Amino acid sequence: MFSASNLFSQGLVFQNVRLESAKAGADKAVYRFPNVKTGYDALVTIMGRSSTKVSLVNIDVTTSGHPQAFQPQVTFNSGTATGYAYWYMDFDVVLVKTGTTIRTATDEIDVTAIDVDGNGDKIREFIVYTNPVNVEIESVTSLVPDEHPVIDFSAENGDPVLCTKCSKSSPIILCVTCNGSGIVNTIIGGVVTPGSCSKCNGVGKVHSLCGHPYVATKTGNSFLYMGPFTNYANIDTLATTVMVTGTWLNTDEVIFRIGAQNVSSGNQGAADRMYSLWFKTFRYLGSTFLPVSLVDWKANLVKNNVVLNWTSLMEKDLSHYTIERSFDGVNYDKVATLNAIANGSIRKNYTYTDKIDKINQGTIYYRLKSADINGKDRISEVRVIRTINVTNTLAITAYPNPVVNELRISVPTKCHGKSVNFELYNINGIAVKRVVSQSAGNTETVNVQDLSAGLYIVKATYGTESAIQRVMKSK
Repeated sequence: MFSASNLFSQGLVFQNVRLESAKAGADKAVYRFPNVKTGYDALVTIMGRSSTKVSLVNIDVTTSGHPQAFQPQVTFNSGTATGYAYWYMDFDVVLVKTGTTIRTATDEIDVTAIDVDGNGDKIREFIVYTNPVNVEIESVTSLVPDEHPVIDFSAENGDPVLCTKCSKSSPIILCVTCNGSGIVNTIIGGVVTPGSCSKCNGVGKVHSLCGHPYVATKTGNSFLYMGPFTNYANIDTLATTVMVTGTWLNTDEVIFRIGAQNVSSGNQGAADRMYSLWFKTFRYLGSTFLPVSLVDWKANLVKNNVVLNWTSLMEKDLSHYTIERSFDGVNYDKVATLNAIANGSIRKNYTYTDKIDKINQGTIYYRLKSADINGKDRISEVRVIRTINVTNTLAITAYPNPVVNELRISVPTKCHGKSVNFELYNINGIAVKRVVSQSAGNTETVNVQDLSAGLYIVKATYGTESAIQRVMKSK
């Protein structure tokens, strides 16, 4: 019954692990899983962790769960979260030719995170996939998705990175003030209140040479799925509401982050978590998935026209694309519909030209809606075009407003490809976040999830010119 209802393919089998290099459980430690499939071994590297309080208990638990799955056990603060905390460990899985270190790609890699749940109280787990071509979850799911988190897997602890503030290169280290958590608890009116660490601006990492906060920049295309607080019994593959499957095509590598969060100011004694990642697909009763994997979704002003371009890497049962346009960032109208051409893992480029009349000049918002054959839609990120004085005036548009997680800032054409500084100030005039884009695009993204609710001023600076806008941060 199980194999008939759930199993699509066996995929990769993770068993008989051995330490390949470095110290067990340490960053950069490499483990080999032999014969994950015929002719292939898997090298699993610990890329980094959120703080020194995070440690690996077991690289692969075999006494519970599913022996074919990759099941790391990760603990935080020896198993007890003392107040608000957010922790994780990053893994890099590379396929190599059996018995060697020769990287060898395969047609498809599927990874299903099972039992992404909580402790029945105030702790909940999460999984982050980077650069999948497709992510699939149950249509009625207990997981909360964040499809555009700011995750920088290329800047783990110890990696030399150029400081965006002083331009000095030095290894990234954990902030000693908050021990890498990004959170400092203070007592206000007798109540323990969490807040962003001022030393690292809530990032948890600083540059070792200059001490400036590390500025995380979004790299790749990451997808975060946060589990519920509910504790699901055992590692049950029938509990599809707490499962998520990522798919990668024509690759030899998968990078992901596993972690958990304590949202309580009190102690939680279940910070020792086991994760189960089965490298195969499962059947969901009524799944929702990304009907298309988009890259290079762009909008550019060319004379009196807006040229829209996008590329799909994978189209799964996709019916068509709908281009939508708005002049207030809230109400959208359909501009055009383009039929999908490639159904499968074929790279396909699309383009559409929207002619702008003089009456409608100003700020224009575009989004792309992809619809599958079952009538389910997925909406892309918004692209913003400014058609008034874009070559002579520095002006920005920050949205959404109010904002919860990610603030998107459109910049004029003359700044594209140039260095632009973005700063956020609180109502007291104190800078709470700084981001530098060395090569600004049409729209830049600043993560504000760690900021408290309230009014902020966004300031963009290009050379001697600057522009500001007020935004409201919601909880």
